[in-house]
Order: sequence, then structure tokens, then C-alpha cells
Amino acid sequence: MGLSISDVVVKRPIEALEKTKEALPEKPPTVLAKAISGASEILMGMEKIFRLIKCIYENTHTEGKEGVFLLGCGNWRLTVIGDSVILGRLDPSYFIILNTKDHTLSVKSRDLEVRIDGASLYIIKGGSVIEISLNNVEDIEEKSMIFNALSRYVKMMIATTYDKLLKCVKVLGIPCEGI
Repeated sequence: MGLSISDVVVKRPIEALEKTKEALPEKPPTVLAKAISGASEILMGMEKIFRLIKCIYENTHTEGKEGVFLLGCGNWRLTVIGDSVILGRLDPSYFIILNTKDHTLSVKSRDLEVRIDGASLYIIKGGSVIEISLNNVEDIEEKSMIFNALSRYVKMMIATTYDKLLKCVKVLGIPCEGI
């Protein structure tokens, strides 16, 4: 039987951020409002990538098989190892790693990684790790300056990854409606 890919991967962080938004004061500080908005945009992008990887896996993978499967478009390959589904390019510029057991999703480019894990959002750049607890206003506010500085790059990387994956889906004729 194939892997069970649960929407919990993206639902947990989105729900955590929604609860945080509800706890905000009526007029939050601008830097905090910008950080919350940026985190929300990043999570929406991660959700779109999650939906694509789930659709690609469900439409191209042979049940019960592990290994590497070339998708035949844009040098993308699908790798299934244990509880992980990995979509990556042969030129190692982009990797998306979905762990179905731990319910984590990572999107990596050459020098940047964003990962969602439960109620946490991680940004990893140049060996530095920024962990933001999405259900903790104080944590978001404390890290908002650095987060806001990096979020533009993260959003661009997520959008680029999504666009490249979407082109692959269209080339393969995979029926991923509404994504």
C-alpha cells in the first residue's frame, strides 16, 4: 500500500497562525502585522506546493514501490524512501521533502530552506536557523525584524518552486484541478 499523505502537514501550521491572529491586539505594531502577513503568505505557498506534491505522488507513483522515478519534465524526479516523498531536480537546485510520518514539509533551493513542522515555521539560510512558533505572538514579535528581512526571499523561492512544479504537472498532463 502507498503512503498516506495527510493534510495535517499544512493544516496544523495554518490553524496555529489563525489562533495567533485572533489573539492580536486590534492595532498590532506594524512590524508584527507585517510578520504575521508574511507568515500567512508563506503558509499559503507551502500549502499549494503540498497539494501539488500530493497530486504528483498520487498520479505517478506505483503503489508499494520505493526508489527514484524520473518524471520526464524539467529534470524533475520523484523519490520515495520510507515515509518520505521527495521531489527534486537533477541539477540539485530545488528539493521538496514531505515526511508523511512526521508531518513535515521542506522546500529547499540552493541557499535557502523553509520548513513547516506542526506549529513551527523554520527558515534556514547560510547555516542560520530561525524558528518561529506560529502560535506564540511574543515569539513572532521578537523575531519579526529578521523574519521580515528574509520573508521576501522565502516567498520568491516558494513561488518559483511552485511555478516550476506546475509546469511539470501540465507537461505530464496530471489532473491536479484547483491547485
